[in-house]
Amino acid sequence: MYRLLVVDDEEIITDTLHEVLTQFMPEKLDVCKAYSSKEALVWMDRTRIDIVLTDIRMPGMSGLELSEKIRTLWPRCKVIFLTGYSEFDYAYQAIQMSGMRYVLKTEGYDKVVSSVEETLQEIEQGRRVEELIVQSTEQLLALELMAQEKYLRHLLQDSRMFGKDAGMLEGDFGLLNIGLDPHAPVTLILGRPEHPEEASYTESNRKLSTAV
Repeated sequence: MYRLLVVDDEEIITDTLHEVLTQFMPEKLDVCKAYSSKEALVWMDRTRIDIVLTDIRMPGMSGLELSEKIRTLWPRCKVIFLTGYSEFDYAYQAIQMSGMRYVLKTEGYDKVVSSVEETLQEIEQGRRVEELIVQSTEQLLALELMAQEKYLRHLLQDSRMFGKDAGMLEGDFGLLNIGLDPHAPVTLILGRPEHPEEASYTESNRKLSTAV
């Protein structure tokens, strides 16, 4: 569930947008509302907000000033500006520089809904990319651990390599990201962990990993 915050000092606009967007995607979008930037910041201090739909000109703190705070404090939050023709020149440069979206108030609610939908797709795409990066990182780590294990097994089985060429070992350790100093003495401790006879292989490995 994503959370969207509507911010506008004109209550009729805020309330209408809240109603329209609440009906738009109720199973996916939780819509909140605020009648000032100050009230919006209170919302954002107490809960996660994924999208802020804000009027660009408001008394006190403007939508642009609000967006600067959002960009600093909640960089993952997306901002969509509501603007009128008279405010467009004032807002255009800032919006272009920050990569934020804008909707002209005269474009109607359908345009607002489509902009929110596009922003949700952008958020979901970003999350999928992050998940792929995490998976790739985990796979690379697993491959690195396998390579380290294979190398260390080889090193232990061929004891003639010990102390023969520290420079070669240093190079190998660096390539395989093994955090040992080949110039320092090493104490090797061998043991055999004991597990209940009824324990499965995966359960035994899980307990051993937890203990380490």
